[in-house]
Amino acid sequence: MKSFNKNNCTSTLREQANCSMGGTISLFGTHSKEWSTMWIFNGVIKMMTYPNRIAARKEFKKLAI
Repeated sequence: MKSFNKNNCTSTLREQANCSMGGTISLFGTHSKEWSTMWIFNGVIKMMTYPNRIAARKEFKKLAI
């Protein structure tokens, strides 16, 4: 199994959509290591980190329109 050096990996914006509550939700990912969703609503930024892509995409699809 090939391993990646975390210091050489950058998080990339994978998808962005409007949120069901009126804000914006973005999905960021770094290979298979770290995935996160960032939710922006009324000037408040909430970022949640997930251990894999499946969990992050599930939360993204739940909040996206």
